Amino acid sequence: MTAGDVGRVAAIEGVSAPTPWSASTFANELGIPFSRALVAEVEGQGAVACAVWWRVAAELYLLNLAVAPENRRQGIARAPFSREVLPGAGAEAAEQVTLEVAAENAPALALYEAFGFAPVGRRRGLLWLRATMRSS
Repeated sequence: MTAGDVGRVAAIEGVSAPTPWSASTFANELGIPFSRALVAEVEGQGAVACAVWWRVAAELYLLNLAVAPENRRQGIARAPFSREVLPGAGAEAAEQVTLEVAAENAPALALYEAFGFAPVGRRRGLLWLRATMRSS
């Protein structure tokens, strides 16, 4: 993600989350040394999805994953996990990956479950999920 992507990413987030991040929140992530921000692009459309995660100590924490409504159910959300987040966790020797998701978000829950995430906690309509990384 670059500063040029922030407006589009904030627009995607605005229609994807009940309490969306602002453009300034995304922009701030670009300056945090342990933050990683990624966009998925489709030719002719530009950015259609984003993922933001932190690598802190032995843990990766997925902060944000959003896909434009017209691009959902096309496998775009799988790419950050299969190509960046989980391989990066292994390369950086992260022991676990944690995230939170709305308890009623069945498509997201199915995605995370497919990657080995399991519930570890709950609060106000949210589930905390965690996947333990296998050592190589």
